Amino acid sequence: MASKIRVNLTLDAALVTEAKARGLNLSAVSERAIANETRDARMRQWGEENREALQTKARLIAEDGLWSDRLRLF
Repeated sequence: MASKIRVNLTLDAALVTEAKARGLNLSAVSERAIANETRDARMRQWGEENREALQTKARLIAEDGLWSDRLRLF
């Protein structure tokens, strides 16, 4: 298990009240949301950093096709 740290969050009071009433674990929900946002940000950054290479590869495929095109039987 990863080590945990305490943090302070400011959240909408009505939202917290409803979440608690529904038995949601605010720490677990917050951790999942932060993990998802972090993953999405990492993926966006990777796409931006590799945009040129991806565009070049897409252009080459459009021009030359895939290496496996000649193997297709349909």
